[in-house]
Formats: sequence, C-alpha cells, structure tokens
Amino acid sequence: MLAVQLAVPLFERQENSTRQRDLDWERALTALRPDLARDAFVAMARAYFAAGEQRIEGLYALLHEPALEDFRDDIAFGFLHDFPGAASIPLSELLDHAMTVTQRRDEFVKLARRARQKLSGAEMEGRDRWLAAGYLVSPLEFQSEIEARAAADSGIVWVLRDIAGYGLRASASFALSIAQLEFVARLTGSIFPEAALPLQGWSGDRNPWDAAEFVHALISKLSALPSATAGEALARLAADGAMVSYRDMLLHALSDQSARRREVDYRQPNWREASVALANGAPANVADLCALVVAHLADIAVQIGSANTDIYKQFWNEDRYGRPQGEKPEESCRDVLVTLLRPRLLKFGAMAEPEGHMAADRRTDIAISMPGMKVVVELKRDSHSEVWSAAETQLDRFYTRDPEAKGFGIYGVFWFGAKREGKLKPAPDGVIPRTAAAMADALRARLPEKTRARIDVIVLDVSGS
Repeated sequence: MLAVQLAVPLFERQENSTRQRDLDWERALTALRPDLARDAFVAMARAYFAAGEQRIEGLYALLHEPALEDFRDDIAFGFLHDFPGAASIPLSELLDHAMTVTQRRDEFVKLARRARQKLSGAEMEGRDRWLAAGYLVSPLEFQSEIEARAAADSGIVWVLRDIAGYGLRASASFALSIAQLEFVARLTGSIFPEAALPLQGWSGDRNPWDAAEFVHALISKLSALPSATAGEALARLAADGAMVSYRDMLLHALSDQSARRREVDYRQPNWREASVALANGAPANVADLCALVVAHLADIAVQIGSANTDIYKQFWNEDRYGRPQGEKPEESCRDVLVTLLRPRLLKFGAMAEPEGHMAADRRTDIAISMPGMKVVVELKRDSHSEVWSAAETQLDRFYTRDPEAKGFGIYGVFWFGAKREGKLKPAPDGVIPRTAAAMADALRARLPEKTRARIDVIVLDVSGS
C-alpha cells in the first residue's frame, strides 16, 4: 500500500490549486511499523535512483519523517555510497543531511574522495557538488582543489554557494568557520567584482550581482562575529588587492565588527577597582589605562618644552657644539619617549615596551600593558609621508584589533618645527599647520566621530623653540 501510494499518489483540488492528499493511514502505519515503512520507501527510492530520476519517490519521507529518524543516517550514507552520481536535486538533499552527521565525518570525507575519482567528466556537475561538500566538511583537504577548479571554471562558486545554503531558495546555511568565510569570500570576490542589481528585471540566480550578494552575505557573517579572529579576517580581506571592489563594504564591516567586539569584551570595573582608579591608582580597564597614558604623555610634552635641561635635544642629532643638527629617526625618538614614560607607569603596574607584538604578528611602536589589557601607541615624525592617514590605516585598522587592546590606541607625532629637515606634508584639505597644537587639532578632526572615543592624538613639540 505504501509503495502504491508513492507510485500513484492521490490528489485533491482546493479552490484553484491541486495538492497531494494527506492520508491518515499512511502516517499511522509509518508510526506503527517504521521498519516496514523504511523498507518500502527505500525500495521505491532505489528504483528511482537507478533510473537517474530527479524526483525520487520516498526520499522526502526517509529524510524528514520523524518516525524514521533512527534510520536516517544509515539511509543517507547508503544512497550516497551506491549512487554517487545521482541527479542534482536528490544528490543535494542527501549531501545536505550527510554533511551534518558529525560522528561520521571521516566516512563522509572518504565518500567524497571516492566520488571525485569515480565520476567521469560527463558527470562534472556531480563531481563539483561532491567537491564543494567535501570542502565544507574538511576544508584543509579540499581547499587547494577548490582553488584549482575555480581557476578552470568559475561555476564552482555557484555550486559552493548552493551547497553552503546561501542560494535564493535555501532555508538554512551551513555553519562555515571563520577561515572558510574568509576563503570563500576571497575566492568569489576575486572572480566576481562588486556589481549592483540592474534597474530592469533579470532572470536566473547566477548573475554577477548574485555573486556580489553572496560575497556581501559572507562579509556580513564575519562582521557579526565579535571575535578577534573574525576582525583579522576582515582586515586581511580589506587589504587584499583582489577584493578592491568590495573594500568600502569591508572597511564598514570591520568598523562594525570592532564596535561589536568592544561591547562583548568590555569589563565593568567593580567597586574596589573603580575606587582605586579614582584615587589615582591602577587602571580598572583599557579605557582607564589609555587615559592614564595620554595624561602622562601630555605631561611629558610640557616637560620637554619647559625643562632647563634641554630634553628636546634628545630627539635631535647634535654637532660638536651641542647644537641640534637634523632630527633623529623615528625609532630613536621612540626609545627616548619610552625612557621618559616607563618610570611614570611602573608605579601603576604598567609596562611600556618598544616594538610591542600585536595580533596577526604585527608590531606597534610602543605597547603599554597590564594583565589582560594593552594600549598601543603608533608614532610618526611630522614630515612622514603618511602622517595624516596612519591613525586610521595603521593604528586603528591593524594594531587596535588586538584582543587585549579592545580598540583603544594613541597616535603620537613628533613636531620638529621650522628646523626640520623633511618637508611637512599639507593636510588633505590643503592646510599646513604652523604649530604642534594646530597639527593635533587637524589630526583629531580627521578621525571619524565614533573613533575619537577610543583613539587619542597627541603631538609632542620637540622643536626647542
């Protein structure tokens, strides 16, 4: 009876539509005798698989009927083993289920490897589906093959999109890792540049703008993850020349992700910590540490300009008469600043170190650290070619992404004044500042408003004038 119902289903008309009749006896029999229902559905499905049909009678019940849940994994893996070259629709349904069976991951990888070897060139679509599914389950094993296939045929991108559950008709997406989100976004974005939806209508879902929508979805997934690893992935994508058409979106996503991560990482100080901080004691969090460092840098700036020991000369080369003769390199200026700053911070338990090691194996000029927190300082001479942009392109984009920095940082500039050897580059608006204070104001004005709350700017006047 079950087999006959599958082969010759009964339909009924409801208003202007026709639907298959829902039979109470079929559901009751399946619940009462699931083993019998399984055998009937499997027998029917095998006949349709053997005939190469797109519609496999009995398969939906086998993959979705609650009464057959205990048999489902064995059934799916059995069909995949016996019919690796099945038609696209049933093959996708089987892969969708088998990929989620984590306890049989090794078995699935073997099936994928075997199917890739067994299927011929005429069955390339099936081979690509197996390749995409294999990559989702075991990315390290299949990633290089995905890249090689994409170089030969960009169509693998669409298969990968659909298998991962990002197609237009997908009901759920596969849980891609951060590394997979980054890889698939780069793979797709390097093949299909940013493309806007056409003003007129269109057909199909494999157009350039469909690929762009896929990249957008992957970037949005990364942006929604509040981890340092996700931020680093977005930063790498934004810096990748192959992703230049998506850079604006990537930078926006990176900014949103950083804000989200700071909210998650923020640690509210307890009453004792807050009391200590207010009494000029140890900082309670990164924001307090950043404010402390800025206050001492401002005090050092006053000391440099007013001390009768000519501290400013430590930032200059001198002739044999002790007269300033050309500014020192940034590294030497940094070391002088660390020497002045370090004893001020030690009493709070903070360490100031040059060439601080940050996330993604990057290094910043100075890192001030305490247990569980860190403030990064990026330094430039006033004549540096990137002095107007480094606060965003270096400090904020790379160094403040460190998990312990939580987005906070300080951008410092050494102001050498009229005696500088290099030429001061005009600000983007064409204005050339005449004083250290004017340069500090111009640099702060260039920072986006939401960035100013966590990035401080200080210009140290070492001109001696």
